[in-house]
Amino acid sequence: IKELFELGMKVPLYCEGGEQTDIATQANENNIDFLFSITPSFSATGRCIFFSNSRYRSLVGAGLAGTIQHELSKILKSDPDDIVGRMYPLLRSSKMPSVIIELCDTSDISMIKLIREQSTQIASAIAKGIDAVVTQTDRI
Repeated sequence: IKELFELGMKVPLYCEGGEQTDIATQANENNIDFLFSITPSFSATGRCIFFSNSRYRSLVGAGLAGTIQHELSKILKSDPDDIVGRMYPLLRSSKMPSVIIELCDTSDISMIKLIREQSTQIASAIAKGIDAVVTQTDRI
């Protein structure tokens, strides 16, 4: 989070742990423009997830997921196109575009070490991904 502040990103709400629906409720109550969650994964390495179901796909969420994933893939050596739509509680309960960023498999010690060593670059990649969508949306 500190790295995002240093890059000029304002992070008005920071939660560590907690139920996904509670975090979404807090974000909704604070009128946040968009929400992202950084979390470990039990299966994926470097993947971004946005809200999608059989009737609705968050286009801004997909855009955020795509640009963040593209930037992260340069550091994590992951697939730049590995974004998926899911109905996770955080994504389903939030009223704003939301992205869950799964950085690495929790059992991959070498990847966890890389993430610690590259935390500033990871924060910068996330900020660049967000900025790309915000800048594009401002032009529309």
